[in-house]
Amino acid sequence: MIGRREFLTRVTAGSAAWVSGCGTRPAQSPLEAPRIVRMEERDGVYRLLNADREPFFCLGARMREESTLEVDTPGAKDRIESLIADLEASGFNCVDDARADSSLFREQIHFISRPDTLRFDGLSKELINVNETYPDLYHPNYFGDARWLGRQAVYYGFGSEKVIGYVLGPSPRWDGADGDGLHPWVEAMRKLDGGTAGKRRWIGALRERYASAVEVAAVYGTDDRGWESLAWRTQWPKVARPEAAYEDTETFLQVLAERWYRPRVVSARRTDPRGTLVLSDRIEAAGAPDWLYPIVSRHVDALYLDLGAGGGPAADRLRAIHAAAGKPMLVVGSTSDGAAYAEELKRTASLPFVVGRIELGSVPLDDPRVAEANGQAAAWHDASKRALP
Repeated sequence: MIGRREFLTRVTAGSAAWVSGCGTRPAQSPLEAPRIVRMEERDGVYRLLNADREPFFCLGARMREESTLEVDTPGAKDRIESLIADLEASGFNCVDDARADSSLFREQIHFISRPDTLRFDGLSKELINVNETYPDLYHPNYFGDARWLGRQAVYYGFGSEKVIGYVLGPSPRWDGADGDGLHPWVEAMRKLDGGTAGKRRWIGALRERYASAVEVAAVYGTDDRGWESLAWRTQWPKVARPEAAYEDTETFLQVLAERWYRPRVVSARRTDPRGTLVLSDRIEAAGAPDWLYPIVSRHVDALYLDLGAGGGPAADRLRAIHAAAGKPMLVVGSTSDGAAYAEELKRTASLPFVVGRIELGSVPLDDPRVAEANGQAAAWHDASKRALP
């Protein structure tokens, strides 16, 4: 695997020659289709195809605590190979752990490439200048930072024919409005001063919803009489009409979501133009609002959906999410024993729009029920065609 510095140098330089030559395979002919994981939809059922165009259902797991091994750690290669052998013996065909050096396994088993960052790591401090939590996506530095985040998503998997897709990173929380009907991100944006592009965009969103600044002031409990006065306000009293403020918040969050996703996905696709799948950030199904899915799906190839512990949403809820998104999904779940794992795998593999499941719990890999369920997953998924309306 090329080093991080060389990776960034070549991306910045815009060199096209390195695209097929930075992995372990020799450079391919321009006429040869790239050897990557693809996705197809046939008769209503979505499937992943490996580099040889063979269908498979992604069965993923983490490599647990040993995944912190780095390439220069004594015995790391042998240990990783042993871990992979244990996973494959239990029927898993994919790993998902950003902490491991992917050069240790990137040609041995399919894997998910995702950055080892928190929600807003990599963004300039200038973007997070209000409460050190939520960034101003209209700051002049944002698009440069977004390009960096897109490249980070690609870094671990670039050039490998085993990478299933690039996950953009953890998702911000898009729910969580307070008693005044304000999401913390919108609260941060309205505290910006009137000379910032972010504050001006929030005021612009309000101008699209209200006939006058006086109407806005009545909602937010101020005595402002004009738009400029509202724009330059940084201290706000208690909201007078929380229901209306909540509607404003939901509308503006959709504007922020579009701006959050688009440049990062564009950066990832430009960094790796082979056509490798781009997945969403890790969206928590229990908390994400319905309006988020169509916005995300305009840009990514599939959702990367965290179902949480204890089973997650019912199948009908997953069908509703798919209907809203119009894209397939790779799901993440957490179980603690073989029986629960088998039940959850069957539930998700039996849905025609689910292309794989990643197990992040503590289920014992040597539980025979795990290997048995993994052995049936492809058949469950193939049978999902019969469940279509």
